[in-house]
Amino acid sequence: MKLSLHFGLALACLLPACGYHAGLVAPEGTETIGVEFFTNDGPLRDVEVEFQDELAQAIQRMLPLRLVAPARADLIVRGRVVNYSRRAGIRDPVLNRLQETGVIITVEANLIDPTRRFDAKGNLMPLRVLRRSRTTTDSGYRIVEPDGERAARARALRNMADRLALDLFGAVAYEPGDDAAQSQDPDSY
Repeated sequence: MKLSLHFGLALACLLPACGYHAGLVAPEGTETIGVEFFTNDGPLRDVEVEFQDELAQAIQRMLPLRLVAPARADLIVRGRVVNYSRRAGIRDPVLNRLQETGVIITVEANLIDPTRRFDAKGNLMPLRVLRRSRTTTDSGYRIVEPDGERAARARALRNMADRLALDLFGAVAYEPGDDAAQSQDPDSY
């Protein structure tokens, strides 16, 4: 037991020296990231502001990148809240009263390289979209919970922010980029 503890400590000290890194890895040469305010196509106002904050926190937790204004960033995350709705719930079988319900949220996001590029004729090319992601999640709550919908929304937004960060950066860190396939309008999904 004592030998394995010493071995584990030695290994933990040596791994960083070998270049081992826990967590996601940003594309080479990337030091900063900007998270734009998402647009909101759903019926609930200001949910995009809550989501932008959660996504910025998720990226800071998972990546060794400094968060800066999108205009100064090496990479930009741009997206939109597609939908926010309340799901059907569970009803009391005797009184037919709603006992439990939940929220469903869908978000789309693009990871964009904001570097301006020009073609052979000198024409400005569209920004490069490195990765696209779309995620939907739901979170339930009991009707008797005070502030239940707000708490369910907060859980759903945090879950989606973590999933988007993993999806956007996990693929970019480990998959080679294909400039021709990804050079598309970053505002369209």
